[in-house]
Amino acid sequence: YHSMFRDFLISIHKHEVLAFWDVCEKYHKAHVQPGPSIQLTSLIDILENDCQNDPLESEGLYRISGDKSKITSLIQLLQQQQYQEISEQAVEGRVSMHEITGLIKNYLRTMEEPLLLFQFYNDFINIGKKLTHVNNTSNKSNNGTVTPKQKSLLARTKKDLMSLINRLPEKKYLTLEALCTHLRHVEAKNEINKMTWGNIAIVIGPNILRPERDTMETMLHAKEINVCIEFLFQTI
Repeated sequence: YHSMFRDFLISIHKHEVLAFWDVCEKYHKAHVQPGPSIQLTSLIDILENDCQNDPLESEGLYRISGDKSKITSLIQLLQQQQYQEISEQAVEGRVSMHEITGLIKNYLRTMEEPLLLFQFYNDFINIGKKLTHVNNTSNKSNNGTVTPKQKSLLARTKKDLMSLINRLPEKKYLTLEALCTHLRHVEAKNEINKMTWGNIAIVIGPNILRPERDTMETMLHAKEINVCIEFLFQTI
């Protein structure tokens, strides 16, 4: 409706409207502060506060699949920004925590540009490869003890990771921050829900870090994605 209204006004008073619209756009950019995704933060709030049976203490949260037909209906409500209706269905028990987590994963997976950006995909995969190398070498020697050399490599890898994170667009960064805050709430109950950082990375990682095009090579990156995302969740 925003673009249709603009085009309608332009058709009536082209030059005046374009000048006025330009002023409005500049004001908006100067005064409106970006924030995290409203869709994601709304769904997190519904999951943590509206769903029945204390979701954060439910074994297999995010790992157990919800009802596909219900998730499909919820996707349509989310696209229409019907947050109150989704909340009411959760409060009344018409949808479970597993449908809401399925909706969150679908939202992350179907972003036009993933949370960690296509352009940074190879950089994150390289970080995953470095971390995998450190893990493998520490397991083979010194009974799993990390050597000073490995600690130095981990420190450099952490610095590289944060450098990438800080290069994300502000809205992406704030959305990632909101997601990580929520996932810390999940992981804090891991003795009950069994969702350790490793398990969380397995179910969330491929939704926020994915290539622009799948190839035979990218299909082999599952381990690097999991290792990198687990490290990211523990770092931010």
